[in-house]
Amino acid sequence: MKSWLKVSRDVSAILTNIIMLMLVANLALAVLFLAKDKFASLPSNQKALFDEAGAPINVGEAYQRNWFDYTAYEGIVDEAYAGAVLDDFYHLGKLGFAYQPWVQFSEPPYKGKLVNVDVDSLGFSIRRTRNEEQKEKSPGLRIFTFGGSNTFGYNVSDEHTWPSYLSDVLNKRAKESGLNIRIEVTNYGRGFYYSTQEVLLLQQLLRRGQRPNLVIFLDGGNEGQSCRDAPFFTDKLKDAMHNLQFAIPNIGWLPIVRLANALNQRLFAPTRPNSCENEPEKGIESAAQYEQNTKIARVLSELYSVKALFFLGPDAPYNYPTELYRDKTRAKNHFQASHEYKNKFFSTSKNVEGIIDLTNLFELWGRARKAIIDDVHYSPKFNQFLAQHVADQIDLGSLVSNARDLAAKNGKP
Repeated sequence: MKSWLKVSRDVSAILTNIIMLMLVANLALAVLFLAKDKFASLPSNQKALFDEAGAPINVGEAYQRNWFDYTAYEGIVDEAYAGAVLDDFYHLGKLGFAYQPWVQFSEPPYKGKLVNVDVDSLGFSIRRTRNEEQKEKSPGLRIFTFGGSNTFGYNVSDEHTWPSYLSDVLNKRAKESGLNIRIEVTNYGRGFYYSTQEVLLLQQLLRRGQRPNLVIFLDGGNEGQSCRDAPFFTDKLKDAMHNLQFAIPNIGWLPIVRLANALNQRLFAPTRPNSCENEPEKGIESAAQYEQNTKIARVLSELYSVKALFFLGPDAPYNYPTELYRDKTRAKNHFQASHEYKNKFFSTSKNVEGIIDLTNLFELWGRARKAIIDDVHYSPKFNQFLAQHVADQIDLGSLVSNARDLAAKNGKP
């Protein structure tokens, strides 16, 4: 009996020591992480935010520090402006994505210095676009733009997205043509989106009463999801759905678990969702899926008397010169696996009926001139260049005429 009591006391002592050790370890790690988080948020007194090669010195997060190239801004803004953009995207990223029915996710509402995500009248997130001020009794044309992160405008300010530049170009051309019309561009571009999600988003907008005069789709870069035909974060949502039904305690906030997660991320490459881009033959399959999505979007638009334009945009992994990147080796290694897939997808999709091919814009821009500011996203000046080419495909006179005919048909003045 005495031996059992001794064993019981020894086990209790060991367990107590283990618990105390865990508490002390977590407390010590909590203090360290608190200090790390606190210092990470403090402003830097360092004047230079970028080195001579254009790499961030003390702004942005890991992805931005690995890829962002301030020299691609071509001097249109100073370092403080570019640094503020990176800070905004750092804080936006910290918010994560917001859940949205049917399309699964979108950027959350965000109010920053140079980056803003608003919410429209139906509760859909939109990237703020620079539009002309509303004039009294001035009729308006409404244009919705859809696409991935290049349409949203990652790592550029609100005023430097291609939808903002499109608004500038079209309003200027309307004045020059004597059209008493105001063009309003709404940016429904979203990170990681591909054509299936965009069609679903358009369907939701139209079904719930939105009536633009023109919808514009700029795609190509994210169509690696097409042959799988599932949004980017599908695997994570599957796990979340399972966990909702079979509750698993969330202990990720524990400092020791946080340390384990940090070590895991550093020692092991994060697994990405299944992608078709490592299977070259799937490029043709994705092109077929992309073609079907454009057909559905076109019929859907016609049903609601909305014009639609479909652009195949320039894509960095497909045909942007790797020698223009800050880290040429990183770029080559990063894009090499998907190169054959991209070739098959774009060479097939260029021939899809009704597709306007803009994949040659890098060449027109200049093979020795930087157009990408990180790994895949367009620079401000290239966004302006792209917007001009998109605008060239828009017949404002026809849009105005169609808008008047539709108004008369509906009995509106």
